[in-house]
Amino acid sequence: MSRTNHGTFPGGFFGTHSKSGSGVLIDDAVHLADALRGLTEYEYRTFRAEAGSYSRVGDVEDAEQVVVTTTGGAWASIDPSWSHPVSMSGANDLVIALGFENDRFSIDAFAGHGSLVDEDGAVTHLPYGQSTDAELLDDWLAIRLGSAPPVQWTTAARPPRPLAALATLTSAQYRTVVDNTEQENGSA
Repeated sequence: MSRTNHGTFPGGFFGTHSKSGSGVLIDDAVHLADALRGLTEYEYRTFRAEAGSYSRVGDVEDAEQVVVTTTGGAWASIDPSWSHPVSMSGANDLVIALGFENDRFSIDAFAGHGSLVDEDGAVTHLPYGQSTDAELLDDWLAIRLGSAPPVQWTTAARPPRPLAALATLTSAQYRTVVDNTEQENGSA
């Protein structure tokens, strides 16, 4: 599995560690990690993370790479960054790619379509829904007008886990790879 989210620096407090707590990690990586957990219903067992600052957007990281293994034996790569300039056409992307024994499936969330590549290499394009931006705006407006959030935590819902966030923050702070295998070792 892999998940990418390359975008532009959002500006403002996001570039100041004392106000945001982190850069692209807080802005993107935790959401990417939780989305993969939601798709697979597996927890993370081990991971390695690296983070760095390449475009000098304040005192926070603007790129990172997290590689995890799950309790189900799958591995995932999570790759968020603020690497695209604001002037770049189509600057934001959000792609989820899932590899199976014989097939591959990828979802381009902002483009509103998926692609399935079967074992013979045949590609099937699968459009879905409306624009992600339009859906987010519709949900935000509904909440502002008094409606309940479209996704709510229930007793059955699994809350986000800070494991990858903590590891990546540590990685960014010490400029090193973080491996949490020994600490987690089956307790995920």
